[in-house]
Amino acid sequence: MVDTLGNLLEVVVHAAGIQDYHGAKELLLKLSETVTSLQKLWADSIYKCCGLVEWVQETFRIILEIVERQPGQKGFVVLPRQWVVERTFAWLGRYRRLSKDYERCTKSSEGMVYIASIHTMMKRPGACCVISKYALRVIGFHQRALLHHRDRALVNQQALSFF
Repeated sequence: MVDTLGNLLEVVVHAAGIQDYHGAKELLLKLSETVTSLQKLWADSIYKCCGLVEWVQETFRIILEIVERQPGQKGFVVLPRQWVVERTFAWLGRYRRLSKDYERCTKSSEGMVYIASIHTMMKRPGACCVISKYALRVIGFHQRALLHHRDRALVNQQALSFF
């Protein structure tokens, strides 16, 4: 899950046998523990399966908007909001440990994604106030005060995307 600027907010790594739309529920439940100010989510068309849109509305009172192609469009088309997530994947793809599945467990893989995200964010100007949450998550701490600070610092625009 990334915010509208492409900053990583939450990640869940699961087995390849789990479909993304089923994994989205786990991701949103994990995210709801730390971020309480969400108003809208954007998602790819695969996420309209299995009643996910209704589940998000009923469970979290958040609008899940499915971003789809225009009817009749052929070939490659850049979809609105999808480029934000794809850009984040490109940033994270620069890290050797994320290029292949070197890790033995999913928690290690999640940790490597957080570390790569921290490194990416540290290169950006004004990122110091947001880094603390990611650093604490990687080393295993959970402090409510910092998470509350992260809500204010990261989710300024109140809308997130995941694809």
